[in-house]
Amino acid sequence: MVFTINEMGIDTEGIIHDYIKKNNLIYINWCVDDPFYEEIMLKKKSRKYSGRIDFVSDNDYVDKMRSAGFKAFFMPLATDPGIYYPMNLKKEVQAAFVGNSYLKQIDVYTKGFETLFDEMFPYLVKIIYLYRTNTELDIEYMLFEKISSLNISPDIKIRKAVFVFKHLASYMHRKETVKQLVKSIDGFQVFGDSGWLREIDKQKLGRVAYGDTLRELYNRTAVNIDINRIVIRNGFTQRVFDALACNSFIITNEKRIVKEFFESEGTKRELVTFRFAEELKDLVNYYLKHETERELISKRGYQKVKSMHTYDHRISEMFKIISKEL
Repeated sequence: MVFTINEMGIDTEGIIHDYIKKNNLIYINWCVDDPFYEEIMLKKKSRKYSGRIDFVSDNDYVDKMRSAGFKAFFMPLATDPGIYYPMNLKKEVQAAFVGNSYLKQIDVYTKGFETLFDEMFPYLVKIIYLYRTNTELDIEYMLFEKISSLNISPDIKIRKAVFVFKHLASYMHRKETVKQLVKSIDGFQVFGDSGWLREIDKQKLGRVAYGDTLRELYNRTAVNIDINRIVIRNGFTQRVFDALACNSFIITNEKRIVKEFFESEGTKRELVTFRFAEELKDLVNYYLKHETERELISKRGYQKVKSMHTYDHRISEMFKIISKEL
């Protein structure tokens, strides 16, 4: 069996793929990003094979992958309880968001698309405004319709332009949400790359590494915040599972998939969801003041993750699907 994440290690020329096919190996790929990224932005194209199964961490890509001829199944991210676990530390950080700015990626993505900026920026603002009240918005379709209506250069591929402006809208949305939290909540901190310094003061920015220091941060933070990029329409980020595995409270974006996996309303809620920055600000302030309620929610979330959402659970689910399909 060959197992990859995001097809990492599989060469562009297809040499490894040919070897897998020739030797009749089982090939499993778990895509935790856009499964069409390399096909759209780079040279490599995913190759179909009867012994191949793809898992995607965003449920929105299942039908798209199947339409392209792949055996695709939804498999969300999870947590490793050997790395993320409760430490019972004092809550020294009031509220925190962990995530990179994606400024460098956006600079790379948008190169060559500058001629569309005047037309597209007002439309991106409109999309972000609409997303505030409807997280089910099909942004990709809206962008396709808009870009298709423009008089663009033959050198610009519509599919690539949709990808670029989808990620630009996502970057703009998260940036504005973070900026509003920085302005409105004194104890709020961001932990990420230096790209945030373009938007926030350096005293508000911290650094943290996956593993030990991130585990400690989740444990030290009263209100952990998960601000998704809007390109993740129907999937989870790693933050939700890792923070809850630390028995720590988290607020995440309201999405259909969150409600399917967690109790997000009522007296049995395991996490809290928000739709837009103003609502998020109010929720942060509320739960900073209501410690007992906050701790009960995080405890229920911790129990759910430990019992259903570790990587052991995910690998077990994968093998059930592999056994059935192959």
